Amino acid sequence: MRCRKSLEERLGHVPEFYRVPFGHVVIFTDVEAPPPEIATEPWEVIDCEGLKTAISVHLLRAAKQTACQA
Repeated sequence: MRCRKSLEERLGHVPEFYRVPFGHVVIFTDVEAPPPEIATEPWEVIDCEGLKTAISVHLLRAAKQTACQA
């Protein structure tokens, strides 16, 4: 959100194209995820245990969370 707000302030009028939601997910393929105290949301991190579930499930969850924050 801070990045979007900063861009809007710098650009003034933001074309509709730039209103596309943006998100991120970090995948730890061989290890467990770091402890949640590092200021992450559960949907932002996928670890080796999480990869036992289809990756599409994780990506859809992340997309929905990103859309909710937009």
